Amino acid sequence: MSVFILKYLWEITEIILFITIIFLFLIFNKTKNKKLFGVIFSVFAIILVSMSLFCEYSPPIIELVGGKELSVEVFEEYQDRGIIICDHAGRVVDTEVTADTFDVDTDILGNYHVTYSFRYKGRTFGASRLVHVVDTTPPKILFVGDDIIAVEAYEDYQEPGCIAIDNYNGDISQEVTVSYSGDRQREILASYTVTDSSGNKANLLRKIEIRDITPPKLSLKGYKCEVVIRGSKYNEKGCSAYDNLDGDISANIEIFGTVDTSTIGTYVLEYTVVDSEGNASSLTRRIRVVEPEKAKGSVIYLTFDDGPSEYTTKEILNVLKKNNVKATFFIINFDTKAKADLIKRMLNDGHTVAIHGYSHVFEDIYRSEKAFMHNVNSLREKVEALTGYTPSIMRFPGGSSNTYSAFNPGIMTTLVESVQDEGYIYYDWNVDSGDSNGKKYNSNDLFINVKTGLRKNNRNVVLMHDITGGDIKAKAVQKIIDYGKKNGYVFLPITEATTPVRHIVRN
Repeated sequence: MSVFILKYLWEITEIILFITIIFLFLIFNKTKNKKLFGVIFSVFAIILVSMSLFCEYSPPIIELVGGKELSVEVFEEYQDRGIIICDHAGRVVDTEVTADTFDVDTDILGNYHVTYSFRYKGRTFGASRLVHVVDTTPPKILFVGDDIIAVEAYEDYQEPGCIAIDNYNGDISQEVTVSYSGDRQREILASYTVTDSSGNKANLLRKIEIRDITPPKLSLKGYKCEVVIRGSKYNEKGCSAYDNLDGDISANIEIFGTVDTSTIGTYVLEYTVVDSEGNASSLTRRIRVVEPEKAKGSVIYLTFDDGPSEYTTKEILNVLKKNNVKATFFIINFDTKAKADLIKRMLNDGHTVAIHGYSHVFEDIYRSEKAFMHNVNSLREKVEALTGYTPSIMRFPGGSSNTYSAFNPGIMTTLVESVQDEGYIYYDWNVDSGDSNGKKYNSNDLFINVKTGLRKNNRNVVLMHDITGGDIKAKAVQKIIDYGKKNGYVFLPITEATTPVRHIVRN
């Protein structure tokens, strides 16, 4: 009831005054004091008319919803809250309001005015609101690298930095400042701080732990790949371990795995060691148990380098097959189908296919360890893809004692270790046929050279080349076979069980 009275106070007052005037008129109309009646009646009439005029021409009451000033975050959509219009009695006026919000650009920080206009009782009224487009969002800092970084010593710490992105300024990584605190012997905190153009600040902490993170260094004695003849004893060469803080911890090495030398196959031994800080290292060694050679005593190993060639290799294979003799072919890249077929024939005929190298260009293959290993491994992979057979026998182009690699001092010393770690067994020769010395020769010349070099009760590894020579080479091979069989020599291919014949490494 009280709300109703307050809302219609002006109308109620007007009605009361109007009734009072009528009542006075009726009373004083019968009085004899007409003058007093006129004065009183005039006063009430003037009050009533004044109140009516006030109600008619008083301006409306305007309320800005949300206040005279509003703030909106940059890039967010501005939603205008509008205004409420009331008359002198506090009643909401239903009228069309025009709001000018087009100038509020929330993509740009600043102050903007929103104006409102409307018609009320034939007149135009208006109001204004101040809109602040503000940036109150702090930048985001993201680590480059891990949240926690462990280093051996503070001097080893390399600051990886961070990325700082602000919603308004974009990438402000260059504005980041870094400060460090803490014990440089144990733990450090890196504090990254950045402030955007609106004064919003962001901070992020990274922990830097100072501790022993270097694992021990394991070094195998011997090679990563070893070959053992079936039935013989495997002699473990061992391994050493050295830690940067603990020193020699070889006594802590554990070896996992076994080798059964009675059974042909490949066995893996794993060497593991852990230092006092829990850093672990491990290495493996592969041991191949292979079949022993069938014969001993006076043996001739016919070996052919630089093939296959479509004619010479074919003729030599024919002679070998005719005499049931097995040989070893140290091949280079085979780039035709006919040569690929010769590789398959070598294996089918029981010969050993061995690696000489994808390329025979000394300047290329001996320029680095990486270049040489790629040269032999790529050819091994090609043979494996063609035949399913993985060669493990190899010969260095020029031999392990070559001087062609002299332009790279020490390379051969490195390579004889590298190829054995990779699982290759390399072979040189101790009988030279002389077919690559640049001199003219016939089949008898080659035969005499070989015959002169042969030794009884010895492993005679004969060097020949099947890249050229054709009939001459084939005839020479036949003469060597005839002589060998007549004089008690056995012909064998080189296998993993063959004791290597090797030169003294000169480089």
